[in-house]
Amino acid sequence: MTSAHPPVTAVIFDFGGTLADIVPTHQWLFIRACHELGLGIEPQRVYDAESVGWEPYLTPLGPAHVDASASAEAFAAFKTALLRDRLAAAGVAGAPDVLQAAAARIYELDTDPGMYRLYDDTLPLLDELQRRGVAMGILSNHEWHLPELIAGLDIARYMATSVTSARVGFRKPHPRMFEAVCEAMGIAPGQALMVGDSVSADIRGALGVGMQAVYIARDAAKPAIDGTPTVRSLTDVLDFV
Repeated sequence: MTSAHPPVTAVIFDFGGTLADIVPTHQWLFIRACHELGLGIEPQRVYDAESVGWEPYLTPLGPAHVDASASAEAFAAFKTALLRDRLAAAGVAGAPDVLQAAAARIYELDTDPGMYRLYDDTLPLLDELQRRGVAMGILSNHEWHLPELIAGLDIARYMATSVTSARVGFRKPHPRMFEAVCEAMGIAPGQALMVGDSVSADIRGALGVGMQAVYIARDAAKPAIDGTPTVRSLTDVLDFV
C-alpha cells in the first residue's frame, strides 16, 4: 500500500467468492436439497429469494443476531427457520416436516467441503504469503461450522483463525466482525489488509474500522472502486503486501 499506511502484517480473506465457491452456484444448495427430498423448485425463484429472512435483523451498522449465536444449536435453529422462509418465498411447497428437512439439509450442505472448489489462484497466493511469513485469517458471513469446512478444504493450515458471523453474532459490514478477527489475531486494524469480493460487506466494512482493503473482482464486468485497489486475480494481492 502507499506510505500513508502502516506495513501490512496480516491478510484477512473473505471466504465465498474470494478463496472458494460452491459449484456450480450457491443456489445449488437449495436445488440439491429439494431434489433429494422430492420437492419441486424453480432455480430462478431461488435467486429471487436468497436475501429473504434478514430484514428483522438489520441495524444501521449491519445485521445482528446475538441471541441466535449463543450456541451451535441455537444458530442451527435460527438459520433453518430463515431457510424455510426462503423456501416458501421460492414457491417450494410441501408438508412442514419435509420443508424442515429440506432447510436442515441446505444448512448441512453449506459447510460440506464436497460442495466447494478453491479458485485456481488461491493456493499459490496462500503458499507465497506463508513463505513470506504473513499472518492470514478468514472473516466470513457463514455458518457455525465454517472452521470445519476450512479444514476440509485443506486451507486451515494457512490460517491463524477463521471467524464466522454465526459465532460472532453479527454479519459484515458490522464493525464487530472486523474487530473480532483483529482481536483473534492480536493485531491492530491498520496492520490488516482485507481481501473480499463484496463492496458493501468486505471493503466498506473494513475501511470503516481502519483496515486496508483490496477488492477482488473476478468478473471483468465489475467496475473498480474509486480509491480502493481492485484486482482480477488473487495473485495480484501480493502487490499490496
